Amino acid sequence: MLSVDVDGSAAPWKYQARAWVGETEIYNRTRDTMFWSGPLADLAAEGWELVSTHSTTARVGSYLAGINGPLSYPVSMHFFLKRPA
Repeated sequence: MLSVDVDGSAAPWKYQARAWVGETEIYNRTRDTMFWSGPLADLAAEGWELVSTHSTTARVGSYLAGINGPLSYPVSMHFFLKRPA
């Protein structure tokens, strides 16, 4: 499982990407800017394939005005991957 979490409590935001196989951490990166594609590409280069995603938390940002009002954005995403046998 790859977890990408955003700490938006201060500027600039901090992005923490961590991946585990069981209890063993296999990936850990913290950056001021990160897109989910970066950690996913890193793990894909090691032979992992994306199978599913899940957003565990979302926030609504009033400053992110959309056509019909504020937009929500994921704060914590989980990506489930498998390594082909």
